[in-house]
Amino acid sequence: MLDIGDLVSSIAPVRPGQTCGEVYEIFSADESCFALAVVDAGVPIGLVNRHDMTLMLADRFGRPLYERKPVTHLMDPDPLIVEMGEDIDVLSNMIVSDRPGALLKGFIVVENGAYVGIGTALGLLQANVRQAALRNEQLVRARERAEAANSAKNDFLAMMSHEIRTPMNGVIGMIELLERTELRDDQRRKLSLIRQSSGALIDIINDILDYTRLEAGCVELDLRTHDVRRLIDSVAGLLRHSAEEKGVSLLTEVDPSVPAWLEFDDGRYRQILFNLIGNAIKFTEEGMVSVSLELAGEQGSEELRTVVRDTGIGISKEAQGRIFDRFTQADSFTQRRFGGTGLGLAISRLLTEAMGGEIGVSSEPGEGSLFWFTIRCRTAHRPQSVAGGGAQPEAGTAGQLKLLVAEDNEVNQRIIAAYLSELGYIHHIVSDGKQALDIAGQQRFDMILMDIHMPEMDGVSAAKHLREAGGATAKVPVVALTANAMAGDRERYIEQGFSDYLAKPFTLAELAEVIARVAACKVSFVETAMADAEPADTEDHAEILDELIENLG
Repeated sequence: MLDIGDLVSSIAPVRPGQTCGEVYEIFSADESCFALAVVDAGVPIGLVNRHDMTLMLADRFGRPLYERKPVTHLMDPDPLIVEMGEDIDVLSNMIVSDRPGALLKGFIVVENGAYVGIGTALGLLQANVRQAALRNEQLVRARERAEAANSAKNDFLAMMSHEIRTPMNGVIGMIELLERTELRDDQRRKLSLIRQSSGALIDIINDILDYTRLEAGCVELDLRTHDVRRLIDSVAGLLRHSAEEKGVSLLTEVDPSVPAWLEFDDGRYRQILFNLIGNAIKFTEEGMVSVSLELAGEQGSEELRTVVRDTGIGISKEAQGRIFDRFTQADSFTQRRFGGTGLGLAISRLLTEAMGGEIGVSSEPGEGSLFWFTIRCRTAHRPQSVAGGGAQPEAGTAGQLKLLVAEDNEVNQRIIAAYLSELGYIHHIVSDGKQALDIAGQQRFDMILMDIHMPEMDGVSAAKHLREAGGATAKVPVVALTANAMAGDRERYIEQGFSDYLAKPFTLAELAEVIARVAACKVSFVETAMADAEPADTEDHAEILDELIENLG
């Protein structure tokens, strides 16, 4: 920041004994000189302003009366005197509030009481302009540093997410395949523990990424028409098993006034609901967890209110004020006992706010808790596709699809090959984008599953070359299978020519769903792929499990 020393003009002062005529000649010789300090033994005792002196000497009796008198007769004996090093903002405020006359007369600058120079209103104005420019420059640099730091943070999160998701795809995939084989009871128990641990790790990664993108405002709502009753039943169905394992009842109730179809972001709503119901089950040792829905507001712009009650351990009044903050749980004992990142409720708060609602809690220790949240939604009509208004695509036969897979990681190659074999798809696997281009030019494939980071040629470049090749090859759907799962990755890959996107780690069900969606045929994963599937390579899977358990201790 600038100080007074940056605006002072080092103008030679005049002595008290000099006559007014001599001082006037100094002004006449230098038209830019605005004021002169009167200094005695190095110490300023007054100020002579050019304008005031000119008016006095121009008066009818002024020149004969004052020309030969000492300059002290026409000087201002009480000028504004300021110390070198003072901030110009302080000086500006002082002049405006206390000494506005200094804007016309000027002011004297001293250092430790000794004269240094003259300051003027013009100099002060120019200094303020320079200071504003400096502040703007500093703000720009600060913003650039903040953006660079944020970019570095995002790059770090993206790299760590990718590096963790890639091997986790192998772990989770092999667990899923091994669970479909004939196992001893002790092996199945150990495998269950591995699944729980790997699932917890992925939950932590997802929580951190979700919070990061929400905090940065990078979440766009996907408004769709959905049957809220079916959604509630779906979420409760997935969590009911974990509740029943603890002997906890999970009940749902939807007020009859809630319309069958509402327009809202069902994915984000489901995420909040999963978190609140999951927490309620986690912190409830006995009793029940209930979920209820009701609708408020005017028709066409309703507010959906969801309440999750439990008979769990409860939350103290003091803790209730902070549990929606990031990395926060009720207390250290709760964190040690139940684990978690402390991001779930913070993410839920940001999601409800993004959907135009709010979230809250009421609880008593030992008496259970009541969490509620609201979102804005709109009453909608039954979608035509659901109502049967259009022709439904015929279910395809799995074996009719021929898939090309480009994946460089050997473990993931084995996982995807096993998944596709379980689903009954014909498939061919290559290790990089260049190989994918070569074989796609020689054989016909119904779909290509493309990893992004590969040697020789990456997935994005390979997809671009496929689209530019023309002919039938250019029309083959390409799905990005990638460990890149940051905000905007899906949209970026779709813009770059991919037909769909599936983040690693993925399950057999998720892979089946994206293939069916892209192929535009409703192949039911549960009915066709899983129900009647015979265990494949049982001995090989069991050997891998034994090796995995031995390595994990």
